[in-house]
Parts: sequence; C-alpha cells; structure tokens
Amino acid sequence: TILGHALTAMGRLSEAEQAYQEASDSGYATRRPRQSIEARAGLARVAVARREPEQALTQVDEILAYMEANTPPKGSSHPLDGTEEPFRIYLTCYQVLKVNNDPRAPTILMGAYNLLQKRAANISDEELRNCFLNNVAANREIVREYENSRLDD
Repeated sequence: TILGHALTAMGRLSEAEQAYQEASDSGYATRRPRQSIEARAGLARVAVARREPEQALTQVDEILAYMEANTPPKGSSHPLDGTEEPFRIYLTCYQVLKVNNDPRAPTILMGAYNLLQKRAANISDEELRNCFLNNVAANREIVREYENSRLDD
C-alpha cells in the first residue's frame, strides 16, 4: 500500500494500481481486511487520477460496505481503527462521492470531520493537537472541505 502511495504521487498509475491490487489481495488472503480497505482507497485514488469516477465509486462502495458491516476492533471506536491512515481513507471516500455527485458525500464528510475532532480533542497538548489537525495532509483537507461546505449552506 505504501508503495502504491509513492507510485501514485509520482504519476506511475499502472504500477500503483498493481501495488494496491496486490496489497488488497494479500489483505483478503491473510484475513486482514483493514489492509485491503486501505489498498481499495488507493485503487479509488488511481481511478480518480485516470478520470474514471465510476471505477473509483466501485472501490468506495466496497469501503463503505465494509464500514457498515464491521464492528470496530476490540478496544476501538470505529471500523477504520487499525488502519494506517483512516482519515486518508475517509477523505478518499468523500472525494470520490463528491466527484460522482453522490448524495452520501456530505454524510461521509461529516463523519470524517466529527471523528477527526474527537481524536483531536484527546490530544491535551495544544501544539500537538494543532499539528495533528494542520500538518497531516488528509486531516487538513478534511477540515478545509468541512469548513467550505459550511460556507455553502
């Protein structure tokens, strides 16, 4: 999955797709569905980069079905707990839904924002909390999208 991220950033989409697909397949084969979910989000980002929004939506539908069907891991509060980058997954889902004019987009954005704020509230050090919200690209983008959506209302 990490290799897929790097390849996507370099614009090497075919190689990124292959890396993400291998990670997804490996996650299912080893019964680690959270690994597969992250890879599916990567496949969705590749599809968006290729201007294939319907293909991206197929991946996001799988992620959302997983989130709906799975209870959080023991000791956690969200089905994406245990993934490396839950907010990157959330952001990908929102962006794909938005590009497809899917009515679920605002609900996903609200869920991402609320979870982000809940996690930030647990960081007692103000400087670290600000870093969490502003220095992590996906987190910063979720806040920006949420604030922009409030301006549109």
